[in-house]
Amino acid sequence: MEKKNILIYGAGNNLTFSFNDLDRCYHIVAVMDGSEEKIGRSYFGFTISRIPDALKKTYDYIVVTPANTTGIKEKLTDLGAEKNKIISLQEALNLIPEEVWEDCPEIYGDKNENIAVVMCGGMGDLLIGKVWLESLIRRYDIDRKRIEIYLAENLKNDGRYIFRDSVSEKNIYTIGTEQDDFFGRRHYVTVLRFCIVPEVWYKGSRLKEKNTEGFYTYIDRLWQYGKKHYNRGFISAGGFYRTIRESLVEKPGILYHTAFDVFRNLRSFAKEKVMHIDKDLCDEYLKKIGLAGERYITLNTGLNAEYRSKGNTRAWAFDKWVKLSDALKMEYPNIKIVQVGLRMKDEDDIPADLHMNGKTDLEQVSYLLKKALLHIDYEGGLVHVRHMTGGKSIVLMGPSSVENYAYPENVYIQTKECKSCEWTSPDWLSVCGRGCDIPACMDSITVEMVMDKIKNVLEEE
Repeated sequence: MEKKNILIYGAGNNLTFSFNDLDRCYHIVAVMDGSEEKIGRSYFGFTISRIPDALKKTYDYIVVTPANTTGIKEKLTDLGAEKNKIISLQEALNLIPEEVWEDCPEIYGDKNENIAVVMCGGMGDLLIGKVWLESLIRRYDIDRKRIEIYLAENLKNDGRYIFRDSVSEKNIYTIGTEQDDFFGRRHYVTVLRFCIVPEVWYKGSRLKEKNTEGFYTYIDRLWQYGKKHYNRGFISAGGFYRTIRESLVEKPGILYHTAFDVFRNLRSFAKEKVMHIDKDLCDEYLKKIGLAGERYITLNTGLNAEYRSKGNTRAWAFDKWVKLSDALKMEYPNIKIVQVGLRMKDEDDIPADLHMNGKTDLEQVSYLLKKALLHIDYEGGLVHVRHMTGGKSIVLMGPSSVENYAYPENVYIQTKECKSCEWTSPDWLSVCGRGCDIPACMDSITVEMVMDKIKNVLEEE
């Protein structure tokens, strides 16, 4: 087919994971972004342009890649874009003919017999992705040397640590960087993608002859499942959110950390404790920061950096974190308070004994969580790290569902005010579905509620 000329708006993760399909099915004229800090950066061989500069070029469509398009189309139109040519990423993918998705793309270099696995999402998603991958390897006796993992730029360090004992370090790549051009030098027998549930991105024609019948059957079933549920929108909001609601939130008995087992044939091979902690290195690190032999509680007040500027519906008010820390210090003077997670500015610090927020990588924070008496957090990546290193968390739940995210050892706090609106819209994580400036689900959780749960847990220890 004749390739249409497209301008792409949004140099973020959605484009990272869809670039290969857009590039082989469209002629990309320019990549533009509204963030000034991204302008001039190299991205898959393109220099990211300002919107007015990109709009000077000839195009058939403008593809908007962010899931939350609120205000973007209006902004582009105000700057001179033709309104009827602006389409979403989902619409761009749906315009690609069905047959294009039926086989792995033939690209450059020598063919190999390897399996590409594209890991998406946040830190928690990568950890669950490892549980799935390890289950797959054990279930079908897959040679680890044949697996190559691709990660987004913003999670490459966390990902390399998480998958360090799954595959060789030389088989872990960063999508979109010049040296690790996404699929640019390879040809795979299949390409899989994982974000909460697994998908077959491409199903190679040589798969059956190169793999065991069992693995081929699994891939074929997964391919058919993906075509039915995802509408080929493998990385965009519409199909993904609809499938997650169906396969996780609305299906009884399914948990976030077991949803990967779509056909119930991997669970018996799964091992959830996939964060292997070196005891000596852990002890050495705690000694270095003055926590050796200390009793301490970790608190994560930080938010996903991506949502800091636009809000996060899972956030608990900062003044409540301050009051909680003060209450803990008064009630338990012999237990240290350690703040972990992100630190975007000085004002993020609560009255803790030790501020490790913004000062740790994933390996270091896993050491902190491993030895903590208790971890207190909202539903997010560090709760999964804590579980996989072994330990209990108290989790403040707002839009996320306790029924879907519950680890048996944890204590979950969720009021009856409002709950479980996750995956109902592309912007559920940044905008309250009821229009509340401060989501009622989180605002209704009080410091007293959290302190009561902490006391109960510590009395049991």
